[in-house]
Amino acid sequence: MSQVGEIISMFEKKGFTLKGLKLITVDHSFAEKHYADLSAKPFFRGLVEYIVSGPVCAMVWEGKNVVTTGRKIIGATNPAESAPGTIRGDFAIDIGRGRPRPMMMTISTLATLVMRVLNLMMTVI
Repeated sequence: MSQVGEIISMFEKKGFTLKGLKLITVDHSFAEKHYADLSAKPFFRGLVEYIVSGPVCAMVWEGKNVVTTGRKIIGATNPAESAPGTIRGDFAIDIGRGRPRPMMMTISTLATLVMRVLNLMMTVI
């Protein structure tokens, strides 16, 4: 998790405010509930297995256009297509594999954000 500080710095340099951070371990039942909206996708099983495979540093960021800009900071899903200077471009080796394990998630709708944050808060409190 030594790159967590670098990742935080990337968001702070854009003027975003870190509102919350928690190091958690995710179990299968939580992962399946957390990603329930993706359960019909072919990558669902792999996503669940990946997120339970090690610690997760969950962060909540605040700022103008944080989702749009955050997606640019994170980079393309495929690290081979991610520009240098992005999180996936600098830290990821393959989809779902990297140094340390840069699985980045952004939320595209307010409803999904609320559901996932509430789900996370109810689990880790």
